[in-house]
Amino acid sequence: MQRLKTTKGVVGVSKTGSNTPFSFNTRIGTYFYKGERMPKNANHDADDELREVLKLNVVEGRWFDKRDAASTRAPIVINMALKNAAFPNEKAVGQLFTDEKAEKEWQVVGVVDYRAKDDFAETIPVSFRRRVLEYDTAQKSTHGAAVFLVRVQPGSGAVLEQQLIKEITTVAKGWSVTVNSLEQNRALTLKIALIPLIVLGLVCGFLVLSVALGLFGVLWLSISKRRGEIGIRRAMGATAGTIGSQMVGEILVVTTLGLLPGLLVAAQFPLVGALDVPAGVYLMAIGLSAALIYGLTVFCALYPSLLAAGIHPG
Repeated sequence: MQRLKTTKGVVGVSKTGSNTPFSFNTRIGTYFYKGERMPKNANHDADDELREVLKLNVVEGRWFDKRDAASTRAPIVINMALKNAAFPNEKAVGQLFTDEKAEKEWQVVGVVDYRAKDDFAETIPVSFRRRVLEYDTAQKSTHGAAVFLVRVQPGSGAVLEQQLIKEITTVAKGWSVTVNSLEQNRALTLKIALIPLIVLGLVCGFLVLSVALGLFGVLWLSISKRRGEIGIRRAMGATAGTIGSQMVGEILVVTTLGLLPGLLVAAQFPLVGALDVPAGVYLMAIGLSAALIYGLTVFCALYPSLLAAGIHPG
């Protein structure tokens, strides 16, 4: 740690766990507050330097420091998502979390504004547990691969990366060292999140187009078979606008009859909490889907309805 801190171009160094921001590693835990189970949260190892390295914004309380070494309770820092879930109407600092059997206690010393996942993921509850370098030395435990977060000066490139590798391998003989940036990790997680969405979007677009062409053909055929009926209505005084509105209205009624059973089935998912998705997301998706179906139906019915409105008696 000292060698890395004294390397030219390095601003700060922090030792942490493998579940760094934008990584594919997650360590999930659960706290209890006054006997009630709190939402699952991502646990992160943190030392006293992590806040400065990641430039975390402390919105309540403080970050870890040497005062916590003498604490009788394990200190933790939580993010706003966990604070809002556990203490929505009260201050978080000073509150105590326990395990299920109330044998262990964690005292909240601060709240930070922090999100650990990519831009498309919601902000999940997170807790930081103080873990200083001396702990690893005393316990003689690697606790998984050693991970260092290093803040460097702007503009530092591959030369500094090679220097960091050299410094580490000089001190820690036999270590295998890799260096990558959080920006690279973020770009990778965005790609992994976007690729399925793009593929799914293309498949859905093709299916919607197929449905639209099929619906357009059915409406065209229906009007062709009803030319006599439409001609009689025109002869009895029906206007072009009335005929067109009738065609669109009929397809909307049929669409509603087909949509209702699907909505009844879809409404069961938020009621049973399927897939651990918030009810608001389900309701928004159901509403957007229904709007898309109605919009597609009206769009496909417009031209056939204009054809129907143009039929004259005779």
